[in-house]
Amino acid sequence: KYRVYTEKDGKYALLKETTELNFSIPGDMEFDSVQIRSIDNNGDESEPVDYRHDWRFQLSPQYWIPVAEMRVFAGNGYGGCADVSRRDLFINDLELGGTCGFMEIKGKEKIGEGNSNVTALYMFPAAAFAAYRIPVIFDKFNCYDVLSLFPKVSAGMMVVYSDYQLLDISGAVDAEKTATMFVPFVKAGMFVEYGLSRNFFFTLGGEFSYM
Repeated sequence: KYRVYTEKDGKYALLKETTELNFSIPGDMEFDSVQIRSIDNNGDESEPVDYRHDWRFQLSPQYWIPVAEMRVFAGNGYGGCADVSRRDLFINDLELGGTCGFMEIKGKEKIGEGNSNVTALYMFPAAAFAAYRIPVIFDKFNCYDVLSLFPKVSAGMMVVYSDYQLLDISGAVDAEKTATMFVPFVKAGMFVEYGLSRNFFFTLGGEFSYM
């Protein structure tokens, strides 16, 4: 058995009690969202079904544009990242999670005093993040954000691996070397998300990283 509640301005009202898996809601009713609770044999209610407490998994492509000192030895790059997060853990619309990824960056030649080439540069970031979701369009029948905005801040550690060449005075390759660095970083950005359903969505945004 299930109880269906409507919510308006934070106040809940029982709409109906049913054993059916499908039900209809009058089109002229005014409400902000719908909440469903199951009932056990003792008449006790479960926690409500809430899409915002679902775990979220996201895979996304990345494009890297270096600025400031990074432009000296690194060009543009690309890669991808995987995020896992959960919403409303402490306050409504706050989303907390973790992310990890991989970036392949184009190196530059004759950097510094012209005595070295960066031939390969790879980055492996991992971070914790916090985002605050701002629903713009909410589907109150299916209970998910059709369109939302969210600022996002992250902090973590990045493993940077590079292959580089040392050049002699004539510009010929004198030695080939590798280096691995562990670099802390923070980043912040703004994103817009469009949801086709509760489980499938598109996200577009940009972030600025400081290392």
